[in-house]
Amino acid sequence: MKKLLSLFLYVSLCLSYAQAQSWNLVWSDEFNGTSLDANNWAYDVGTGSSQGLVGWGNNELQYYRSGTNNLTVGGGVMTITAKQENFGGQNYTSARIKSQGLQAWTEGKIEARIKLPIGQGIWPAFWMLRNDPLADPNAQFSWPGELDIMEIVGHQPSTLHGTAHYGVPGGVISNGGSTTLNSGTFADDFHTFTIEWFDDEIVWFLDGIQYYRLKSSDVSPNYWLFDQDYHLLFNVAVGGNWPGSPDGSTVFPNTMEVDWVRVYDMTPGTVSTTFNVDMTCESGFSTVSLESPEFGWCGNCVPMADADGDGIWSVTLDIPSGPFEYKYAVDNFAGQEDLLDDMISGGTCAPVTNYADYANRQVTVVSGLVKDDIYGNCVSCVTGGNPAVTFRVDMSNENLQAGESVFWNSDQNGWCGTCAEMTPTGNDIWEITIDEGYPAGDWTYVFVKGTTGSNS
Repeated sequence: MKKLLSLFLYVSLCLSYAQAQSWNLVWSDEFNGTSLDANNWAYDVGTGSSQGLVGWGNNELQYYRSGTNNLTVGGGVMTITAKQENFGGQNYTSARIKSQGLQAWTEGKIEARIKLPIGQGIWPAFWMLRNDPLADPNAQFSWPGELDIMEIVGHQPSTLHGTAHYGVPGGVISNGGSTTLNSGTFADDFHTFTIEWFDDEIVWFLDGIQYYRLKSSDVSPNYWLFDQDYHLLFNVAVGGNWPGSPDGSTVFPNTMEVDWVRVYDMTPGTVSTTFNVDMTCESGFSTVSLESPEFGWCGNCVPMADADGDGIWSVTLDIPSGPFEYKYAVDNFAGQEDLLDDMISGGTCAPVTNYADYANRQVTVVSGLVKDDIYGNCVSCVTGGNPAVTFRVDMSNENLQAGESVFWNSDQNGWCGTCAEMTPTGNDIWEITIDEGYPAGDWTYVFVKGTTGSNS
């Protein structure tokens, strides 16, 4: 049975994406030559001091060099090598390249296939910076703007981070997500790191699977800096505030290998999109339909179906990519969603809102989108019975020992100790969804750490 995840205090829109089918390649570097293409790339050199960024603003320990000492191209791969050697007053060298002044883009699909270095104090990145911070007078006093398509810190060799940075100098905000490999590390093989970048949102992917999404509304009241040209960067840093310094376990030389980097823009066309709506809290209806101005609010011309009788009605159809306004109706518009009260109360599921009359749903359509909704509600319609509730806890300040887990304990499970074990989801976040047999209402709960079978 398909279940919609009703979160405690907030709703997470469950969006899954397949490989895009409507992107047009506009630029790439396949690294098929024997040297770096000067039409695409320039070097950043030094420690950042000449740019007013000692240690490149992060207390990094390397000296970035130009030339072939730390960067080579051959065999269809661009390789950046971090070395332990004395140069320019530093104990480590590496390379950092950028397309600034040569290649830059606003929006599109940006991706690269990379095999990453790992180890304590190693910090590889594939990222973007705003090309001209003075181009937009409304954003001149904002922090330059940064999109990290890929970052890992070497002591977490299986965890990927994707982040947007914005705000003002002295008040930079970092908004991003992470994901963890099911097995192995990022040094074992090549992986594809991607963002799909639209005028009002950015979506991060690992090997074609979405793991984070940022909308312009998530940035408010800060200025949305991501509707301007950005250029690309590749680098391998050594040390710094985030990864810490190398230690005796760190291997040098240590390499990042880039197979290719590609940029696409979106071409007009339709993409396959699935809509699911939970009707289990509704009664007295016979048919469900998807309604939209794209279809002229036509009644029952886009019928939905509940093939397995689980209360989730679905339809898959080809619609144009981009913003799509819609709602659900029953029995040929005998009834329809009314989400206005939800939006007045702070809901977020119906942003196309005329507060005098109506509130309709909207989603940005990209290929393979699956959109899950609850009829007539921005949050769970369950008021009794078995609500699904997800709990998450950040354990980054705790020192979990080998074999230790985190457990959810509540008056709802009799303070059972280790019967409700949580699952690590990456970046020291542990999670559990409680959806069987617990009543709606006020719950008391705590998180505990321990080992399975212990008294915790």
